[in-house]
Amino acid sequence: MSEAIAESEALRSRYPPILLNKLWEFWGAVWLVKMFRELGFTGHCITELTKAPDACSWRLQKGNVQIELDFEAEPNYVDYSKVPPPHERTVPVLEWAALNQEMDPERPFLGLEEKCTPDYLIRITVGEERFLVVGDATLASAEHHSKDPKPKTVEKYRRTLGWSVDGGIVRCHPLGGFVIFPPPSESWKEFEVLPGAADCMILAPGPRDTDVARQRLLGLLDALSPTLKANLAA
Repeated sequence: MSEAIAESEALRSRYPPILLNKLWEFWGAVWLVKMFRELGFTGHCITELTKAPDACSWRLQKGNVQIELDFEAEPNYVDYSKVPPPHERTVPVLEWAALNQEMDPERPFLGLEEKCTPDYLIRITVGEERFLVVGDATLASAEHHSKDPKPKTVEKYRRTLGWSVDGGIVRCHPLGGFVIFPPPSESWKEFEVLPGAADCMILAPGPRDTDVARQRLLGLLDALSPTLKANLAA
């Protein structure tokens, strides 16, 4: 009604409404980029993605370390209609699809299941080494989050997603999963070692206090590779 009776169209009315949870997910991406920039990374953001208009990506560089953060990347689903049975191939499904399935250059990710839609996919290249990290975000409070906990969702993503590059597949690192929850960190203690998802890092950054979340993010990056750790410290 406010638009109907307005004498002139306001600029803000041209944009669709945004839910708080979606805003939190996007803020999480911006926070991650801010942390990377504080580590000395520089780069740019890409918003004009042809087949994923709601997604955006950052390409960041520091020395010989490249970080590519994709927000709402929408991985490609493995086309099982073309996958031969196990007795006719010598590699797992993800690796076979990376070699034989046509990929969208904007979305070099493969998922074993249809519901492979993480909020964040982070590709890290250090010289000849490559790593994949997956994350999700939620604005739910701890007392209302025990029915379908996000760490278990992220662990499922970690096991069923891969980065298709140079005809091969880079699977998520065993410690390459995280969830961005609302602060404070102390409220999420029971989710830190969750059965079935005990290796998922809990990050709870806040606009005013990010110290705990920052140290945990650094710990996650350090755990990926000694080479990466050395380059981040440089």
